[in-house]
Amino acid sequence: MAGEQAYVTDQLEIQFRSGPSTQNKILRMLKAGTPVDVLEEQESNGFSYVALASGEEGWILSKYLTRHPIPSSLLEAKANSGKLAETLDANKSLKAELQSLKTEKDGADKTTKELHEEVSRLSSELTTIKQASASVIQIQNDRDSLQKKNIELENKLQSIQREKQALDSSTQQNWFMIGAAVLGGGILLGIILPRISLRRKNSWGKF
Repeated sequence: MAGEQAYVTDQLEIQFRSGPSTQNKILRMLKAGTPVDVLEEQESNGFSYVALASGEEGWILSKYLTRHPIPSSLLEAKANSGKLAETLDANKSLKAELQSLKTEKDGADKTTKELHEEVSRLSSELTTIKQASASVIQIQNDRDSLQKKNIELENKLQSIQREKQALDSSTQQNWFMIGAAVLGGGILLGIILPRISLRRKNSWGKF
């Protein structure tokens, strides 16, 4: 095939390299049907040295070359096949993305449900805490009221005790005075009565 014109086969694109091995740099990708001039063919490694219409030279695998031009209908069908494959790949990718989004949505729905349940639980706990706080406040108010009443009762008791002490002291003084008066009266009677008796005796003696 060396020295003849050839065409890239109906592969959509093939690699145009700087050397006769897959390790060499890829210069560009050649589309199916691209005409090339075969300058050298190496059967040992399966590569052909070719020149493009632009004059650029490089290496491609010989199995991708053919002596006959590729019919435009075949190229179009191949191109459409490639587009279909791309479309199928894109569709597959979209399906995978859709499934991923669905999974994320399910996870988000589950998380939202859990958050609603958590909010409901916290709201219930807050209501309980508020009720307990109200009870504590009421208890504190009742305690303060009882303490105030207790202080008032203690003050009243102390006042009554002071009045009682004053009354006891006054009663003792009255009893002391009465006792003194009785004692004084008894003494006075003890002095007066003998004298009265003596006068009466004297008066009877004169008769």
